Amino acid sequence: MTDQTTPAESQSLDAWLDDLSLPEGDVTVYGAGKLLAIDERLQLELRKALDRENAVPEDDRGADHGHESAAITEQIDANYALMKRSARTFHLRGLPQSRIDELLKEHTKDGKLDSAAYLIAIVAEGCDELTLDGAKQLRDKLNAGQWTKITTAMTNLTQGQVDLPL
Repeated sequence: MTDQTTPAESQSLDAWLDDLSLPEGDVTVYGAGKLLAIDERLQLELRKALDRENAVPEDDRGADHGHESAAITEQIDANYALMKRSARTFHLRGLPQSRIDELLKEHTKDGKLDSAAYLIAIVAEGCDELTLDGAKQLRDKLNAGQWTKITTAMTNLTQGQVDLPL
């Protein structure tokens, strides 16, 4: 690896190629999907409770005003803590185009891409923590939204542009 302070244009192509690194990032998914539904219900209950509480004129508000929304907020906080404990973060690394080409070829039969197998393969290759079987198990057990969150992150790392915001 060469000195990272040397401008790329002044390096030889070989030195520059030796220094290449692929984009990396983290994606977090949640294993307790049922808690998301509980959160949605509690958020709706909170909005309704706040509407009821705000409908009471200020002069008519008693000492217990706001207790209903406070109790629901406590439930939301407790549920959020449970959701947070079910979180799993995967560190992903983009794949080089040559490997993408190989995987596309491996998962194409008679001109048709097996997109499910292809996505499982790129996730397994891009995450050191996962084997091919582990990535397949994730796909089989996560809901579509959580699996899509992982595959979208992987696709963005692999196909996204790398530019500096200058």
